[in-house]
Amino acid sequence: MQALIADSVSNLCKKFLERVDDDLFLSARDAGNNVDETRYLDGQRELRGRHDLVLEKVPEKIALGVSILVTRAPNARKTGDQQSYLICH
Repeated sequence: MQALIADSVSNLCKKFLERVDDDLFLSARDAGNNVDETRYLDGQRELRGRHDLVLEKVPEKIALGVSILVTRAPNARKTGDQQSYLICH
């Protein structure tokens, strides 16, 4: 389950960053003045500069949160594999 979540989060982060990059570019193109255009393009450069860091850290933080929720769930029970837990309803 955690591998599936990690893969999904990684793909979601990539798509999110692509979408924000595109939106910042379009906003800069459509800006009404040079000041706003520069702000959007600065934001785009900042985002691109932190792209790899976001792709590294966000999945790690989500994985940590998932592991805490799974291992501390009040109705969790162990399966045959001591490392995995199922949340029972």
